[in-house]
Amino acid sequence: MFQGWKNSKRRSGSEPSSFKGPIGPRQKAIAFEVASGDKDTDIYSRTRRESIHRTLRGLSDQQKKLVHEIGFSSFLGIPEIFFFDYAFDTWILRNMSAGDSTLKLFDGASVALEDHSVGQVFGISHNGLSIDISKHATSVGLQQYIRKNLSFDSTDDNILEHCEKILNIDYGDRMTENQKDSFAIAFVAYIVYTFLVPGDILLGAGAPFFSALLCRETIALHNWSAYVRNNIIKSVALLNKSEVDGKKIVMSPQVFPFLQVFYCDNVIFDVCDINYKIKPRMCAYPDKKISLLINDDYLPGDEPRNDCFFGRKG
Repeated sequence: MFQGWKNSKRRSGSEPSSFKGPIGPRQKAIAFEVASGDKDTDIYSRTRRESIHRTLRGLSDQQKKLVHEIGFSSFLGIPEIFFFDYAFDTWILRNMSAGDSTLKLFDGASVALEDHSVGQVFGISHNGLSIDISKHATSVGLQQYIRKNLSFDSTDDNILEHCEKILNIDYGDRMTENQKDSFAIAFVAYIVYTFLVPGDILLGAGAPFFSALLCRETIALHNWSAYVRNNIIKSVALLNKSEVDGKKIVMSPQVFPFLQVFYCDNVIFDVCDINYKIKPRMCAYPDKKISLLINDDYLPGDEPRNDCFFGRKG
């Protein structure tokens, strides 16, 4: 359970950090190079953070009922939690072990990343049917099903925009079965692209998770926490193999909001109180609080490189 490292030793800000932070200006480390050699991609501009909270809070009662049925009701009552710090996320990834799926903290301490860890943060299922992250949704039948339900034809279309449009439709008093199918697919895709695995937006309709959306009645039966966890471990492995050229980290196109909550839940902070009784855990970290904690954990690097180090509160 997430209860923080209440009995852990604190390290003062004056003591040296044993962590190796990412390279690059902290405030501007947004665009990054995809390991495959693709052009730089700014995921943040695609998520349009200003509209996410409004979209989720604006759903009708019948839409919310459908969200409950597919197992994603935890996202209906979230606070304004969409503060991403790319440098912080990357630093956490660099301190994770892909071999034993653990996050190194300090003085040999570590915390295991398990499926139920993701489930506690997001309030999603952490057991059930598996989703193979290595198999992209490329079959003709699945692609036709996705395109039909999300109402897009061109591969150049912004699939996130189509999802958001479907979520904002006024369905009146009653939704047809086809409308329910389309809404369910759009909602899950929207949550994956904005919260669970934002890097999947680069795969568009080929993202592996679409294979779990063929039947609305079985969406809730899948292990969505494992999907997030496996993508994190994959990114850790790719990052470990990446080359650092002194200016930019070449890594997998993944940013994980989960990592920020997971880390903050396991480190003691003095700047504010953290309520460990709040479930799911993401609801304990609205924008202002998680921003405050990340800034409190920041260790500025030596000039002139301004290397990014964290772990001051470890």
